[in-house]
Amino acid sequence: GSREKIKKVKIENGVTSIGAFAFDKCSNLINIEIPSSVSSIGRYAFRECTSLPYIEIPKSIRILGFSLFSNCSNLTSVIIPNPVSFDDSGSYGYSLTSGIFDKYKGTIQLAIEGPNKSIYYLVREKGLWGLNDYEGKEIVSPELSELEPAGKGFLRFKIDKYYGIMNYSGKIIIPTSRCYTYIGDYKSLTKQFTYSMDGFEGECNHLGQQVSRRRL
Repeated sequence: GSREKIKKVKIENGVTSIGAFAFDKCSNLINIEIPSSVSSIGRYAFRECTSLPYIEIPKSIRILGFSLFSNCSNLTSVIIPNPVSFDDSGSYGYSLTSGIFDKYKGTIQLAIEGPNKSIYYLVREKGLWGLNDYEGKEIVSPELSELEPAGKGFLRFKIDKYYGIMNYSGKIIIPTSRCYTYIGDYKSLTKQFTYSMDGFEGECNHLGQQVSRRRL
């Protein structure tokens, strides 16, 4: 069919979503450029793009469909710079990709850039988050309610209703026992995080000790 003739695609800036099955079975597609106007990509959008070696998802993406890259046998690298939501209602167990991610069957992957440009994977199993390194070695097993980058080599995590901070080695820097109901991103200028807790907000240092405190 005509889909097999498509080799390169540059999506125009201003397009906000890529629909389900959009490039399904484009078996000779080797390059696709997605502009930063796109915020969602539908399910199976790149299924059986068997020649596609690499894809970069822009920071603007907020929602990704399930089985986005199924049967992409040549795909070795997917960069997803921000944690996103998955349109995975009723589809748990579909892997986001095939190829490099086949070892994570039944999990959902987010590739994030950590310290020194190294790639890490946020792994979700049964609604809980963990962290793996680029080779798939487990750093933190999936037991966290939330896990996301918090700047400067830190990850923000949540267990039950409280937040903490860890580094990319899985070492806990700020424990959830400090009872912060939220911790913001690390501010390099002040070397502090913002925090919220019941009735108060303020800044804390990288050990979690309160530097300032204001009533809400």
